[in-house]
Amino acid sequence: MHCTKLSGFLFNPPNPFLAESSPIVKSGPSQLRWDSPSLPHLSTLQLARISISRLTQVGAKNLLSFISKTADFSHLEEVQLDFLWLDDTLCEALSQSARKLKRLKFGTIGTKLTDRGILAVLENCDALEEFELCEVQGSSFQGPFSNRPLMNQ
Repeated sequence: MHCTKLSGFLFNPPNPFLAESSPIVKSGPSQLRWDSPSLPHLSTLQLARISISRLTQVGAKNLLSFISKTADFSHLEEVQLDFLWLDDTLCEALSQSARKLKRLKFGTIGTKLTDRGILAVLENCDALEEFELCEVQGSSFQGPFSNRPLMNQ
């Protein structure tokens, strides 16, 4: 890897619905999706920040594989994920691999995320200082605080 000091990776293409005059709009929003085949190349870096949006279903599977196979996420402090295929399995893998996360932001209009994934993050990421759920929807999502106390009493 050539960029050994790289500490963050962001893939957040412009939203064509917000940028009406953008030339990307003319080519169609379907071209804004990413399959993320190159994520394994980042596994040797000590990333502090990852921000990814608009993954395809294949891209979400590749992200899960990247998170599951990367042994050391101890430097990772901030993650932002915003795509349709965000699900419990991905949240659980992230919560096991990146236990020292300080900031986490999820956004998804998909129906794959449930309380199980949110609770995995809350139970396993002890250093978490900020956790933002932005426009999160899910088939059985009732909110992370529906049936569980947040702190031991």
